[in-house]
Amino acid sequence: MKTNDLFSTLENNILHNSLDSTTKDKLLSNLSFLRKASLNILITGATGAGKSSTINALFDMAVAQVGIDSDPHTESVQCYHLNNLVLWDTPGLGDG
Repeated sequence: MKTNDLFSTLENNILHNSLDSTTKDKLLSNLSFLRKASLNILITGATGAGKSSTINALFDMAVAQVGIDSDPHTESVQCYHLNNLVLWDTPGLGDG
């Protein structure tokens, strides 16, 4: 599910739920904040653990180059943006 779809679904659920107006206003305000917020996630792990593969799975396409077996490909920290999500891919622990 795309982020915008998720936010729209949440907004629709809030608006059509039998909540009092104060609660609805607070939830909608928090949702608006989350839509604009940027979330940074640093992905760490051992060489060959699947850090870059995890990023590719989140993007549903090959954006991060993946090493083969114990031959690492990520030699420095790489940054990938997915909507308001910022993923930081790191070399395997002990490689850098």
